[in-house]
Amino acid sequence: MMIDTRYGWLGLGLLPAGIVILSTSYLLLHSIPIIALGISVIIMGIICLVLGKSHPVISAELSKLLMDTVVENIDSLLEELDLKARALYLPSSLCGGRPKAILPLQCEPYCPNITKPLPQRLIVSFGENSEDMGVLISTIGSNILDMLDKKPGASIEEIATNITTLLVGTLDLAGGVKVSIGDNRAIVKISHPRLKTSSYSRAVQTLGSPAASIAASIVAEALGKAVIIESEISKNRETIITLEIISNPREEKKSLV
Repeated sequence: MMIDTRYGWLGLGLLPAGIVILSTSYLLLHSIPIIALGISVIIMGIICLVLGKSHPVISAELSKLLMDTVVENIDSLLEELDLKARALYLPSSLCGGRPKAILPLQCEPYCPNITKPLPQRLIVSFGENSEDMGVLISTIGSNILDMLDKKPGASIEEIATNITTLLVGTLDLAGGVKVSIGDNRAIVKISHPRLKTSSYSRAVQTLGSPAASIAASIVAEALGKAVIIESEISKNRETIITLEIISNPREEKKSLV
């Protein structure tokens, strides 16, 4: 067994020490208080070993550093290409294996009828017109779906369960999640969000926050439809994410900038 955390090393030291104290006090000293001390030290050693195994391999500081670096790089890319339109989240059936997002090059694109998987390239054509070009990228939601046991179902209950599993259980980014769907929109209410992101970041304005990106990817995958993050409002320890579900692909879309 590899011990690579301080908890693990502490547990590895406490466990044999407790065994020695317990054995000595039981066989030689016959002291009940010292026997109890030995048992307590053994229990503490076992707890430390368990904590050592559950301790994340990557620290929270390193995770934040990596995320900030990625966001800065995306900001630079968006600034360089002058991309201002909201990202269009697509299900895996249209992206060749896993859900992704298109960043349209046009500021006011319409949503075309995408009927077959897009090519696995950075710059792709996603419509019939020559100006229907965009940047196809992976998002946080693209990769995190691998943490689910199975593909999200289309019912509200299954969508809510999957978003809750990821945001509350797996990532510990929120205290709770509520989902409602109607009129081609999904409302995701996240209580007590724990991850703060800058609303002035071009990446957040285009792709949404990490929580919104995850919610959009799950809804798109579950329904098999394109999704746009229409708005994201934070107030009173709650974040309300409004997702537009594209039901009529050829309907003209207003700019969401």
